[in-house]
Amino acid sequence: MGEKQDADYDGVNIQWFRSRFSRFVYIDRIIGAESHQGFGIARRLYLDLCERTQAAGAETIGWEVNLMPSNPGSNAFHARMRFNEVGQVTLPGTSKKVRYLTRKV
Repeated sequence: MGEKQDADYDGVNIQWFRSRFSRFVYIDRIIGAESHQGFGIARRLYLDLCERTQAAGAETIGWEVNLMPSNPGSNAFHARMRFNEVGQVTLPGTSKKVRYLTRKV
């Protein structure tokens, strides 16, 4: 599963979530091959993550998706999966901009 709020992990993105949420699971990334898109694999994986997050006693799944460089496929997928934007950040020392998303479980 992803990193719980108290995991020994110190990335910029999880720190953003730690400063705003008390009980959450943060998923750093999932990457799938284009040849496997459209089969419902990611949807099933996300639904399983929701179940496991709830079983672990957390209330929220947190995620980040690129705005710059753009990732329109990921943004559309997360909207279909009922993730909501809760913030945006330009990562320190880069031109990379991300959207922070959450979903209640």
